[in-house]
Amino acid sequence: MIAPSLPNRSAIDKLKAIFNLWVYLPENQVHLPTRFRYMTMITLEATKSNYVNPLFRFVTEEAVALLLKIPVQQIKHIRCWPHVILVISEHLVRFVSYADLPPILAAEPPTDKDILTWRKRWRKLKTYKAPTFWQEFYTQKFRQSPDKGTLYAWERLVTILKFAMSYDSVQTLKNVFQETLHFIAVPVDQ
Repeated sequence: MIAPSLPNRSAIDKLKAIFNLWVYLPENQVHLPTRFRYMTMITLEATKSNYVNPLFRFVTEEAVALLLKIPVQQIKHIRCWPHVILVISEHLVRFVSYADLPPILAAEPPTDKDILTWRKRWRKLKTYKAPTFWQEFYTQKFRQSPDKGTLYAWERLVTILKFAMSYDSVQTLKNVFQETLHFIAVPVDQ
């Protein structure tokens, strides 16, 4: 049996530059830390090429769980391959496209290339819009915002992406934003 090889140093440096995160190297996988309530192992599989999908930075357990309509706690492992994501849960093993996942605040904002990738995916699916679960994802993010700064940052991201969502989805997200804004407590100076 041949031992799996580690990714070379240039691939690791590339990951650090793209994601501005530290990289931990156990035996044969590159692990990137996640900043979420439920810690699932998200791994970037080592391949012969140094290719890293640029949409990798948007992979989160929460988004994958919403896409597959399963609880986050059921996800055991998420493996990010160069062109697809393999999701292993208690009752399901499924391949997921990077282009189905919504952008997040923890990563760099979406670029024109990312937008073209999403549009190509939606054209292939003949939906021409973002998946419907994006609205639910951003609704959750609005409601989970701990302060006004984070809430406004999510709102700016949704504003960038409003071209991708239906008019009703955008209006619903605006309403959720306004509701959440009213519920966030303002600290009292003493």
